[in-house]
Amino acid sequence: MSRIEVHCEGRRWPDDLKARIVAASFQPGARVSDDAAKFGLIARQLSVCA
Repeated sequence: MSRIEVHCEGRRWPDDLKARIVAASFQPGARVSDDAAKFGLIARQLSVCA
């Protein structure tokens, strides 16, 4: 299984919020860039780690 990370320099995010951000990006038809923007992020701040 892969691990999803949310990279937010200088900010501490609760695990439940990070989980919601990641879950949103896996919804059918979702665009990572749109979902990241909803949370004040840019797409490259979301990554999948093997």
